[in-house]
Amino acid sequence: GDSTGGHRAERVSYTLDVPANVSAYSIVFNYAVVLQNPNHAPLEQPRFNVQIIDESTNNTTSCGSFEFVASGSLPGFEVSKQGRSVVFKPWSPVLLNLTAYLGRRIRLEFTTNDCTFNAHFGYVYLDVNENCSYPITGNVICPGTVPIVLKALPGFNEYEWSNTATGELLGKADSLVLPANTPVGRQFSVKLVPYPGLGCIQTLHTTIEGPKVDIKQP
Repeated sequence: GDSTGGHRAERVSYTLDVPANVSAYSIVFNYAVVLQNPNHAPLEQPRFNVQIIDESTNNTTSCGSFEFVASGSLPGFEVSKQGRSVVFKPWSPVLLNLTAYLGRRIRLEFTTNDCTFNAHFGYVYLDVNENCSYPITGNVICPGTVPIVLKALPGFNEYEWSNTATGELLGKADSLVLPANTPVGRQFSVKLVPYPGLGCIQTLHTTIEGPKVDIKQP
């Protein structure tokens, strides 16, 4: 879309074949959306719609499909400094666990709409990252040197980091700082809680690993 009205709609789609020969598969898409809020009736407002479709059945998936309709109370949105009639959401991730769709073709459809009249706009920026493993970084370390920082995807509503073995709650931010002497092999999990209506709660797991050393034969 763009920053002009004209009662138009734009759509872009992204299609992928989920591998059949893996035990788990996920992708991440990121979006940043800008909507003008003219306070029309809800059906007349600018909006941004996401549909995740299983092409074998033409049904939407259980998580990842959502819609934003311009209003003054959208979760995670801010009011633009360029004008109070414009609301925006900075770059935000959606993690799609597609393990239930191994071997199938999935289509992501992104649609923006202006208002149904002529003057008010909606547009979005998109980035899709296919990722065969769960996106927690920082788990490969050199033990005992510096604090270990595990990082999850930013942009979720809530986070809960735990020690997998004990269930102890360790943190509620998008990253977790661990002591430098945390042993290799210790396991941690993080529960990602999206904003209401923006996907399903998912728990990701990671294990502290030492550096991989390539030993060459003389």
